[in-house]
Amino acid sequence: MLDKSELLHRLHDHDPLTLVLVGLVCFVWVFLPTLVAGLRRHPSFRMIALINLVFFWEFWIWMPLMAWAFMDRPGDAMVARFERLRGTLKNILPGRGR
Repeated sequence: MLDKSELLHRLHDHDPLTLVLVGLVCFVWVFLPTLVAGLRRHPSFRMIALINLVFFWEFWIWMPLMAWAFMDRPGDAMVARFERLRGTLKNILPGRGR
């Protein structure tokens, strides 16, 4: 395992393997809500994945998505709010849900 100083030295020297590993860790971290929802077979997995894909750079969206990925009860207030949003999107987008 690399210690902190060796990792920083490799990043400074632009070691390709280290850059790929750091990029992979960042990618997994950003899309963690989608991964958690998928692994838990969340009923709103598609909506979580879509919101995570569109707003992946926004931390204030990432936190509620992470919480939503861990919740799977249909009666939760946050889930109900996004379910209404999904219903609205189905009505707006032609050819969806008919």
